[in-house]
Amino acid sequence: MFKGKECKMLTIRDVDKLLSVEKIESENKFYNSLTSTVSHEMMTPLNCIITLGRSFYDTEYHAKSKVIVNIAQLIKLNMKDLLDRSLFEKGKLIPNFANYSLN
Repeated sequence: MFKGKECKMLTIRDVDKLLSVEKIESENKFYNSLTSTVSHEMMTPLNCIITLGRSFYDTEYHAKSKVIVNIAQLIKLNMKDLLDRSLFEKGKLIPNFANYSLN
Protein backbone atom coordinates (compact mmCIF):
# COMPACT_ATOMS: atom_id res chain seq x y z
CA MET A 1 0.00 0.00 0.00
CA PHE A 2 2.78 2.48 0.95
CA LYS A 3 5.59 1.00 -1.14
CA GLY A 4 8.04 3.59 -2.25
CA LYS A 5 6.29 6.38 -0.34
CA GLU A 6 7.35 7.87 2.96
CA CYS A 7 4.75 7.62 5.70
CA LYS A 8 4.68 10.21 8.48
CA MET A 9 2.68 9.88 11.65
CA LEU A 10 1.48 12.79 13.72
CA THR A 11 1.09 12.16 17.44
CA ILE A 12 -0.81 14.58 19.61
CA ARG A 13 -0.42 14.39 23.38
CA ASP A 14 -1.86 16.33 26.23
CA VAL A 15 1.32 17.80 27.73
CA ASP A 16 -0.50 19.79 30.43
CA LYS A 17 -0.43 16.79 32.78
CA LEU A 18 3.25 16.20 32.11
CA LEU A 19 4.10 19.85 32.69
CA SER A 20 2.12 19.97 35.94
CA VAL A 21 3.95 16.88 37.25
CA GLU A 22 7.31 18.43 36.35
CA LYS A 23 6.28 21.68 38.01
CA ILE A 24 5.26 19.87 41.20
CA GLU A 25 8.52 17.91 41.28
CA SER A 26 10.49 21.12 40.76
CA GLU A 27 8.60 22.88 43.55
CA ASN A 28 9.13 19.88 45.81
CA LYS A 29 12.90 19.97 45.24
CA PHE A 30 12.94 23.70 45.92
CA TYR A 31 10.88 23.25 49.11
CA ASN A 32 13.20 20.50 50.40
CA SER A 33 16.28 22.58 49.65
CA LEU A 34 14.81 25.67 51.28
CA THR A 35 13.64 23.76 54.34
CA SER A 36 17.00 22.15 54.85
CA THR A 37 18.94 25.39 54.38
CA VAL A 38 16.70 27.52 56.58
CA SER A 39 16.58 24.89 59.32
CA HIS A 40 20.37 24.61 59.47
CA GLU A 41 20.83 28.37 59.39
CA MET A 42 18.40 28.87 62.28
CA MET A 43 19.92 26.24 64.57
CA THR A 44 23.00 28.30 65.46
CA PRO A 45 21.12 31.42 66.61
CA LEU A 46 18.64 29.28 68.52
CA ASN A 47 21.46 27.53 70.34
CA CYS A 48 22.90 30.94 71.23
CA ILE A 49 19.53 32.17 72.52
CA ILE A 50 19.14 29.05 74.65
CA THR A 51 22.64 29.35 76.09
CA LEU A 52 22.27 33.08 76.78
CA GLY A 53 18.84 32.57 78.34
CA ARG A 54 20.18 29.86 80.65
CA SER A 55 22.92 32.20 81.82
CA PHE A 56 20.18 34.42 83.33
CA TYR A 57 18.60 31.59 85.34
CA ASP A 58 20.15 32.64 88.67
CA THR A 59 19.35 36.32 88.29
CA GLU A 60 16.33 38.56 88.71
CA TYR A 61 15.41 37.77 85.07
CA HIS A 62 14.95 34.06 85.80
CA ALA A 63 11.23 33.91 84.92
CA LYS A 64 11.58 35.83 81.66
CA SER A 65 14.68 33.92 80.57
CA LYS A 66 12.97 30.60 81.27
CA VAL A 67 10.10 31.57 78.95
CA ILE A 68 12.55 32.62 76.23
CA VAL A 69 14.53 29.37 76.56
CA ASN A 70 11.35 27.26 76.41
CA ILE A 71 10.16 29.04 73.25
CA ALA A 72 13.59 28.70 71.62
CA GLN A 73 13.66 24.98 72.46
CA LEU A 74 10.21 24.49 70.92
CA ILE A 75 11.31 26.27 67.74
CA LYS A 76 14.44 24.12 67.67
CA LEU A 77 12.35 20.94 67.98
CA ASN A 78 10.19 22.09 65.06
CA MET A 79 13.31 22.74 62.99
CA LYS A 80 14.58 19.24 63.78
CA ASP A 81 11.23 17.82 62.66
CA LEU A 82 11.52 19.73 59.37
CA LEU A 83 15.04 18.39 58.87
CA ASP A 84 13.88 14.86 59.63
CA ARG A 85 11.04 15.24 57.13
CA SER A 86 13.38 16.40 54.39
CA LEU A 87 15.78 13.54 55.18
CA PHE A 88 12.87 11.09 55.08
CA GLU A 89 11.75 12.37 51.68
CA LYS A 90 15.29 12.02 50.34
CA GLY A 91 15.48 8.47 51.71
CA LYS A 92 18.39 9.34 53.99
CA LEU A 93 16.63 9.04 57.35
CA ILE A 94 18.10 6.15 59.31
CA PRO A 95 15.59 4.59 61.70
CA ASN A 96 16.73 4.08 65.26
CA PHE A 97 15.30 0.84 66.61
CA ALA A 98 15.58 0.35 70.35
CA ASN A 99 13.90 -1.72 73.03
CA TYR A 100 11.90 0.15 75.63
CA SER A 101 10.28 -1.03 78.79
CA LEU A 102 6.71 0.09 79.30
CA ASN A 103 7.15 0.00 83.09
